[in-house]
Amino acid sequence: MEAIKVTSGIDVLNVPYPGAPQAILAVVGKQVDIGATPYSAAASFLQAGALRALMTSADARLPTWPDVPTLSEKGVRHAKLKLMLGLYAPAGTPAPVVAALERALQEAAADPQVSASLGKASMFIQYEDSQGLRRLLESEYADVMELGREMGLMKDVRDKK
Repeated sequence: MEAIKVTSGIDVLNVPYPGAPQAILAVVGKQVDIGATPYSAAASFLQAGALRALMTSADARLPTWPDVPTLSEKGVRHAKLKLMLGLYAPAGTPAPVVAALERALQEAAADPQVSASLGKASMFIQYEDSQGLRRLLESEYADVMELGREMGLMKDVRDKK
């Protein structure tokens, strides 16, 4: 919501909720005007017509909602911020164990049944090995920190300035 607020210049109050269900119920109950939540949490409300999808933070329009534009299409900077799920192991996990996990995950990610099942919830697989995931997380961190600095909320603890 903050990226939309900063980019568009609209004056909205961001109301944090403990989770998607509470945020969705607040929008449906007209306690707030808009909300941001993962599609998988809002799907049944969208399908029932209780909610209307305005934009998606996905990189491209969703196959399940092809008429819903992306944040980037609407000119929202920081639009690449999205929900990512990753699998993590403790620091110091032996390299052969990490390699075996990566192979198993890559195999699962390539399985058409897994892809189809996740696609029904508008969740899409972008497999990355551990180094690829590190690069994605670093990129997301940099974007969030840029947004935070634009808003005057924070300074990157890694900044030496």
